Amino acid sequence: MSKVTGTAKLFKDPQRGWVLVPTDLNNLKAQAVEKFIKHDTTTSVILDMELKRPYVAKTLSQLGYLHAAVYPQFYNYYTEQGIPGMDSQEQREKCRNDIKDAVNFTHQVESSLGMGPRLEVKSLADASREEVSEFIDSVIRLAAGYGIIVPTPEEYLEQHGAKEFES
Repeated sequence: MSKVTGTAKLFKDPQRGWVLVPTDLNNLKAQAVEKFIKHDTTTSVILDMELKRPYVAKTLSQLGYLHAAVYPQFYNYYTEQGIPGMDSQEQREKCRNDIKDAVNFTHQVESSLGMGPRLEVKSLADASREEVSEFIDSVIRLAAGYGIIVPTPEEYLEQHGAKEFES
């Protein structure tokens, strides 16, 4: 049997319940036809699907809390530890990358020098709401391990006289 790969979306149909609908049906048909044409012995085709949670974008509230309440606690900690320059963008970026590395917010990339794969910190740019939430939780646990107290979102907003982070 030959395999055909594709993507699908899960929809709730009022009459039939949950329905799995291929999003690239023409591509799937073309792959299946190609399998039958190229291989005389092909009698059936298996559609191989991987189901993932739908991507839900991170919120501005999450990023606001991270950049306004969480990261500054680490900047203060670095300054208290005698690491200079926490007022420079470059040093703050290094601090954020150190944090990401410490909580394993990394991915594997191929070395441009042909020395095999290496770990590199990930960007939050393409992270989902769930990934950012897990990242923030990990960073807060890391902070607690160093004795850094990070206010909850509610505490931070109350301290600064705001009702909520803008979304």
